[in-house]
Formats: sequence, structure tokens, C-alpha cells
Amino acid sequence: MKKISGLFAGAILTAALAASPASAAQIILNSSMIIGNTNSAGANGATIVNQQTGAVSTGLGTYRPGHTGLLTFDLGKAYDLGKIDLFTSGATAFSFIAGNSVGYNGWGSWHLNGQTATPLTGMLTADGGGALGAQSFRFNSTEKFRYIQLYLAPAIHTGFATLDELRVFDRESIAAVPEPATWAMMIMGFGLAGSAIRRRRDALGFA
Repeated sequence: MKKISGLFAGAILTAALAASPASAAQIILNSSMIIGNTNSAGANGATIVNQQTGAVSTGLGTYRPGHTGLLTFDLGKAYDLGKIDLFTSGATAFSFIAGNSVGYNGWGSWHLNGQTATPLTGMLTADGGGALGAQSFRFNSTEKFRYIQLYLAPAIHTGFATLDELRVFDRESIAAVPEPATWAMMIMGFGLAGSAIRRRRDALGFA
């Protein structure tokens, strides 16, 4: 019976480990990582990284360029980027690119130059609620990058762009979610463990 109990406990542990999220997930950004800043407002754009964990509420950290805005971040080392989460209370067009080289523009700001990859472009929809929801965008490249650049442009018929928060995640964070095949294997494992227990009980009943 102890052997069977150990088998069942092992199956539970294996399933739990398969479903557990990875430890390295979010790349926590802070204002000291901002090395490039063009036409931004609110502590040189730092307000879009002041709510890196927890709920993001409207107005707590709104980034409002006059017309367009561009921010460049130095992550400190190269990461295999998985996705970005953007939180906004207003409609905003954006572009997001990554690279491993920056150049100085002569005005106290560094921008990406040389080879860049994995461009993401799109339109953020307005979220007028008190607690903003994440609008996620995934990367399709497996190359590692140290520098990331976010470009905001005003939505049509508006005079400014707005973004309340930016969060960046490495690929491990999105690969941690079990795939359907993984769930199937977990269910099969539980079924096999249950069958073994029933057979053991039947054998003991005839003994």
C-alpha cells in the first residue's frame, strides 16, 4: 500500500510541477533603465513603469506626449523576449522594436540603431474602467535583445497619445502555461495511478 501511495503522490507532484509557472517571468522595468526619451511628459516618461506589479488604475501613471513619443530602455542584459503588456486609458497607436545597439542623438537621448528585429505595431483600444486591463502582444523571434524601444503616436482625431503602464516578459513566462498535450498527459497519469490503486486493492481483497 505504501508503494501505491508513493506512486499516486508522485503523479500529483509531476502534474503540479508541469502546471507551475516559471520563476523568471516579468522583467521589472524602472526609470533608471530609460536611456532615450523624445517628446515625453511626466518625469521623462518614467510614469509608465511605476506600477510594475498589481492593478493599474486610470491616471496613476499616464504618459502623454504632445504629439508622438519615443522611449528607449536598456534592460541591462539580453533577454529572449516573449511578450509585452500595455495598459492604456485611451486609444493609442504604437510600435515596439528590439535590438542590441544604440546611438546617441546629441540631445541627451539614445535610440536604437543598426540591426533591429521583432517589430510589433498595432492600436491600443481605450479602456475607460477604473482598473485597466492588460493588452498583450507576443514576439515571434527567439533572438535575445538588450535594448527595447517604444514609439507612441496619437490616435486619429486626438492631439496626444496616452499610456498608463508598460510591462515586459521573457519567453519563459509564456512557455510556462501547459499546452493541451501536457494536460492530456497529466490526466492520463492520474488515470494510470488510479487504475494501479484499484488493482492493488482488488488483489488484497482476494488475499
